[in-house]
Amino acid sequence: MLNYSKTSSFFISLSFILSSFLLFAPVNASTSPAVPQKGIKSAFSSEGKLGNFAKDIGYNQEAQSPEYYVGLVINIAFSLLGVIALALLIFNGFKWMTAQGNENQVKEARGGLISSILGLLIILASYAIAFFIFNIFT
Repeated sequence: MLNYSKTSSFFISLSFILSSFLLFAPVNASTSPAVPQKGIKSAFSSEGKLGNFAKDIGYNQEAQSPEYYVGLVINIAFSLLGVIALALLIFNGFKWMTAQGNENQVKEARGGLISSILGLLIILASYAIAFFIFNIFT
């Protein structure tokens, strides 16, 4: 049987640790002098502050090619698969830890962990292959 006081204290500790990262989030404070405003349209133009910011971070304001969108979809898919694999690893590890010596549950959790690791390796290998192919054609 699952001990709820230990489980609740674990989740409270985990939420405290994760929320404490918000205290150390970087804060970007500008020390540059205030620039007089010329209107909202000038701020978003290519010569305005936001237009320069977009160029600085690599945002291309022209239309993108179809290859760009295919690569974007593939990157999003691989990212989601990686998150799912990580969630399965954590879930099966939790199942193993809470098995309390029950051989059937341990065997099931071990099989799930092995499958999750193999799936993660397949995801990483396919990402490497896709990255290699996109670098050849671009």
